Amino acid sequence: VSSVAFNLAYVGEDLKKTPRLAAVGSYDGSIIVYDPDTGTQRLKLEGPSDVEWISFHPKGGSVLLAGSGDGTLWMFHIPLNRCLQVFVGHEQAVTAGAFS
Repeated sequence: VSSVAFNLAYVGEDLKKTPRLAAVGSYDGSIIVYDPDTGTQRLKLEGPSDVEWISFHPKGGSVLLAGSGDGTLWMFHIPLNRCLQVFVGHEQAVTAGAFS
């Protein structure tokens, strides 16, 4: 486990619109998304060579950023279970980041 992120602060009262989520990133490149209330795995995201950090978008908490040691930044849409964008161009590891 390299990083953990929760979207709890960004979730409204309608849990059907945006459920509470806990994401766990790993140095093997996987990101497992769990239901933090039950501990049940909801989905597994893959793509980065390794995961240095992860962060949920503060508006809605359904988009997740992941920085990788290979210099890429991955943006995932959790409800669709897919990668929206891979940002390239960093010459070294992307070890920190945030939405603004």
